[in-house]
Amino acid sequence: MLDSKTAIKIATRLVTLTTKMFEKELAKWERDTLLGILAGKRELFSRQFFRNSGVLDVGKLTEFTLLIKRVVEFGGYTGKTPIHPDEFDKLVETFESLKYFESALLDVRSGFKNILRLQRFNETSFTLEDAIRTFVAVHNELYLNRERMFANHNIFPSGKAEKEFAKLNQNQPKKTKNINYELLTPQEFIQKHYQIIVTVFALFHRDRSYAECFKLDYVEEILHEPRDLIEFVSTFQLFENDIITLSPTHIFIKRASHFFDISAAAVKKLLVFDVNNKSICPIFVRFRSKGIGDVVCVTRDFSRFIYTILHPILTRELFDNETSRLSKEFEKQVQTEFERNEYIYRPNIIDKKSSTLEIDGLAIKNKKCYIIECKATRLKRLMDEPDTTENVIRDLKGYVLGKKYTTNKDGQMTEIDKPSMAKKIAFVRDNIMALGVKYRFDTNIEDFKGIIITMDYPPISEYNEINILSVGQISNLEQI
Repeated sequence: MLDSKTAIKIATRLVTLTTKMFEKELAKWERDTLLGILAGKRELFSRQFFRNSGVLDVGKLTEFTLLIKRVVEFGGYTGKTPIHPDEFDKLVETFESLKYFESALLDVRSGFKNILRLQRFNETSFTLEDAIRTFVAVHNELYLNRERMFANHNIFPSGKAEKEFAKLNQNQPKKTKNINYELLTPQEFIQKHYQIIVTVFALFHRDRSYAECFKLDYVEEILHEPRDLIEFVSTFQLFENDIITLSPTHIFIKRASHFFDISAAAVKKLLVFDVNNKSICPIFVRFRSKGIGDVVCVTRDFSRFIYTILHPILTRELFDNETSRLSKEFEKQVQTEFERNEYIYRPNIIDKKSSTLEIDGLAIKNKKCYIIECKATRLKRLMDEPDTTENVIRDLKGYVLGKKYTTNKDGQMTEIDKPSMAKKIAFVRDNIMALGVKYRFDTNIEDFKGIIITMDYPPISEYNEINILSVGQISNLEQI
């Protein structure tokens, strides 16, 4: 097994080699027509999901979008003009390979993967062909915990996703079913589809390249709420099957200017993605073609995904309120799981002498008292980045040590002192008789132990003799 430093060097070189291969393939094609075909393929891919109500390949959807960005940044005018979408399948495959190695590099940096070498090699000069014979990337225990966490949110590798979907729908009739996408108020949409919002948002922002691609804060200048986007798209004649809606650019700008009551210049800046405006998210892609002219691809079905992830951005307060509400429900879920496993559970233990000392719950069984701290952490933005995993581990250790870390808008971190798990354990041990009377439980306790319960599988299972478990591991607590 390669050491971490060498493994990062190897993964970095693989990214460099596939980047050169992608740029060489991209140089073969004329940029504008390529943009139009990619925007159309992305829209049809999105439409297929909403028509068939099946498995959504988020990786492919986001790759299409990032590929559109990179075509604008690195493509040129002089290449061959593609006529059929299948002509540049190799370009798409090459880009998928590049994204695979970029993801692998992040996994190595984050500690999710290790690299094994099968033979000797020169780390500065090996080729892609050499790499196939020389290296094997293997998942480790940290990665398996992340895979379990993804499974809790119905996220699976592509091969497994179809099987899991079939299990979930084994009693459902096999027929094509359109997904009715209701234009609810933001609060109604967040409450009804909270888990979908969290999952799609996290997957669209899984690393820095995607987060930059889907950075949508700027739309606050024209959108008051997410529904505005869908209502604007609906002003165009939207076609079904394999017909893409294209609007002459001047008409698109005029209609958007009227709908949003902004200038034509503002429309170009905030909505029209092209070579002169490549910093925005490529929702509405402009391209020029000899046969079609200067047009914008109007994306109805892809815009539905953008509509979904706009809720945490445009209606952040409503989203945060729902997060807080569900966190309280998670504490009830933890209580239910302990009681299902025949524990006596008492929630919300407080110390009247210290307003800051609050214990989420006590779980009692076989003369053992577990002091419970519940943490309903969910999928995070930039979840593939190394520092995200480090921050999750830091926060878990902070719960044990009595430290809470917050980051302001400028990225500055603040450390707040909170009662540590050791202090909470000592409080329960020292006041067990009074607590037993107040909360009505048997005080014949021989062992006191602190436990942090998380919604998903945690990246570490113990710190300073405090166990850290997911809610799904409560049934195995006595074996730990």
